Amino acid sequence: SMKIIPPTDCPSCSALLEQVVTDVATTLVCPNNIYCPAQTGKRLEKFCKALSVKGFGPATLAKIPATTVPELLSLTVESFLNAGFSDLMANKLHSELLDKTTKMPMDKFLEGLAITGFGATASKTVASNASSLAEAFTKTGVVSPRLTDLLQEFGIENPWIFDLEDRVITPNVVTTGTVPMAQPL
Repeated sequence: SMKIIPPTDCPSCSALLEQVVTDVATTLVCPNNIYCPAQTGKRLEKFCKALSVKGFGPATLAKIPATTVPELLSLTVESFLNAGFSDLMANKLHSELLDKTTKMPMDKFLEGLAITGFGATASKTVASNASSLAEAFTKTGVVSPRLTDLLQEFGIENPWIFDLEDRVITPNVVTTGTVPMAQPL
């Protein structure tokens, strides 16, 4: 029988992989989550997908000088030109980016941050119970204690989020405690 030898280094950035042991399995994780190209690319891809930013697939993201959401949001037309895009494409990508990230719905923004456990549902739940980003990242009792911890931890590790408060639109917070009825299809 063939023995599979697990890698010791990340195939994308060569960082030493860490073993994460749970009741279910032992997984190998790259600890270099800020600078590992495989992880940063996927993170930006998820962000662009959640906010429906068109044209920012893996090929585009691999070319641009951004590995974090704040870097992505601060790209200029020049950034795209310097990355080798044509004049037309640079302007097109830049205006699409501005168009989709100047007023971001909070639930889509949260979903796009790729926080562990925060898919569309948890993001919607948090967003519909918060009147600001600060509240979204600190309010308890909205999602499970584990998700609340993950969200708070993410907020502490990524303080830049709160600089985007004016770019994130909060939904109308329901304060009456009643849930609107689902509309029939």
